[in-house]
Amino acid sequence: MNESEKRKLMISVRGGYSDRNGLNPVCNVMQVDDLDDRTRKMLVNKIWEVVDINTTPAEWCEFVKELLIEVFEEIVSPNNNLAKSKFDIFHKIKNVILQAPIEQVWDIIEFICKKLARIFYDKEVIDAQIRAYYGLA
Repeated sequence: MNESEKRKLMISVRGGYSDRNGLNPVCNVMQVDDLDDRTRKMLVNKIWEVVDINTTPAEWCEFVKELLIEVFEEIVSPNNNLAKSKFDIFHKIKNVILQAPIEQVWDIIEFICKKLARIFYDKEVIDAQIRAYYGLA
């Protein structure tokens, strides 16, 4: 690989100068049977962002417990410190998204979305009930 080819592999910006001008185009092929590395990495980053920002410690523990039991089929003992293992759990999710076949990637993303939707929905219902109680709705 010559020096010029090495430089092309350093970055990739969708819609950037080199992409727009066809100099180093970012993949624009429909990903049906598999996901490219860029897409898998973007999924990992978005999941981390949503889970990390939007879950309280109690919600995180419940999420982790359900993930370990239902997805990874692990035994969760009552004395597990689920809050402490945030990075370990995310590492497990990351490995699935980066390495598993596409159908397993969709399985774990669907699971995460359903669980997070339940967490967020519950928050919205509680917030609406509080606003209604105080006449703020």
